[in-house]
Amino acid sequence: MRALGLVSESFAESGLGELDLHDVIGEYADTLGLGYDAGLCDTLIETLEAPAGSKVWIPFDPSGQLAVRALRRGLRVVVSGPARNHWSQSVVRLLALIEGKYGLLDLNEDDMAAHGLPPLRSVDYLLACPPIGVKLMQGAGWRKWEGVELGLPGSDSIYRPMLDRHTVQLDRSESWAVAAFWPYVEKRAVFLTSPNVLFAKGQEQRLREFLILGSSQPAAVISLPPRLINGSGVVTAITVLDRRQKSFGVRMVDAAAATIETKSTMKFSRALDSRRVTELLTSPGEVPDVSRTIGLDEIIANDFGLMPARYISPPSLDAEYRVPLGELVETVVRAPVASKEASAVEVQEVGIADLDQWGGLFGPFLRTTNIQARKLEECRLRRNDILVSVKGTLGKVGMFLDDGVRDSEKAELHSVCAQSVVALRVRTDRVSVVSLYLYLRSDDFKNQLTAFRTGVAQAHVTPSSLLRDVKIPLRSLPEQQAAESLYYELCQLEEQVKRAQSRMEEIRLGL
Repeated sequence: MRALGLVSESFAESGLGELDLHDVIGEYADTLGLGYDAGLCDTLIETLEAPAGSKVWIPFDPSGQLAVRALRRGLRVVVSGPARNHWSQSVVRLLALIEGKYGLLDLNEDDMAAHGLPPLRSVDYLLACPPIGVKLMQGAGWRKWEGVELGLPGSDSIYRPMLDRHTVQLDRSESWAVAAFWPYVEKRAVFLTSPNVLFAKGQEQRLREFLILGSSQPAAVISLPPRLINGSGVVTAITVLDRRQKSFGVRMVDAAAATIETKSTMKFSRALDSRRVTELLTSPGEVPDVSRTIGLDEIIANDFGLMPARYISPPSLDAEYRVPLGELVETVVRAPVASKEASAVEVQEVGIADLDQWGGLFGPFLRTTNIQARKLEECRLRRNDILVSVKGTLGKVGMFLDDGVRDSEKAELHSVCAQSVVALRVRTDRVSVVSLYLYLRSDDFKNQLTAFRTGVAQAHVTPSSLLRDVKIPLRSLPEQQAAESLYYELCQLEEQVKRAQSRMEEIRLGL
């Protein structure tokens, strides 16, 4: 402590400002996937809106970046929590000593050890950044941190009696953290999670129903850009709960573009602009395509979904002319399972790399696979099938215009979808194949996919959600025919460009 004091005094006398070791440690923790973007840390603290002297619980903070920012604001910080280890406790202690604010740090380890219980019964504020996509393991010690909030609508689906106490029924780290920690909070809580918590079905939807119907306490949701957790490209979101919530609305903010340049030369290296995010969160009005305040009735009507993209970027066309995609599609053709049987037949695979050109898809395609012969008829592609990528890179589209490709060396080869692609087969005369294809190439369709996407490490949209949740605008027959005429002109221009590029390449090689 004396050595740290000398270093701190010398640094202060030099007039260089604050000794920002906390973010340096966060960068070092990159190898462990523990550190956070500095702009994200500032945003989380600002969103907390905690005045000096308040007690704030930060149960997950292995790099110490959040605790130090809270200490600098004069907050009393409780850092005990699940998954605490020697590394994280030592980091927080050292940073608090360097900052000269060790007295505001409340580890509560002795109290926890003496009673075998969480070291607190209530706190003013909570800032929780649980591990992303982790399933709770039996015997890991997390269960002793659970608080319960009974008597509210929907609480029976979240908390269940077990022996002489209640436990949280949820077993995924992020949704569990919300249900387990929120009962301790007297005023306001901020959670950093993956977007799955905002729109996934099952236990996540039960949790959202409990929070919205039980006490109307979601105050704000902020969707964030990727790569804010060091060493990870995971997309995250901030959910704010407030006991003092008076209005029946949730502030929705899409902060995916709220970034600023950094000094790093790394590709994609942009920091979150915490000042801009705070402005969007606190401004009373609507910022088109960026932030809106949404009523709880609208949220309930959308299956309690809290994903900002679903509300901030609504369909640009009149909703009364829209129908679910499933009403227009006869079937969804999925990728077959590869087979090594001797009787298997060879087929071509149409994947994401083949999509996103205006003209139709014609073989031969580069990739092939073998499938069971009896499965060929149900999974082979047919003329006018519309292919859509639903995993990884979402929303790439193509129209298949060849029933079979004859190879000079092989027999006729049929085509099937690759694993990340599904095919839609139109079954109605309410919309032409070309008209539906043109809509699926639009930004409006891609905005809908963004709202319904799931997955932490890899984005995907389930075929059932694609048919049920995506709404297609229906236009009059003359409007569809006018659009098709322009489409065919576009295809001709695209073909001319390809021939011109091919000729340019021949000339270049000749020269």
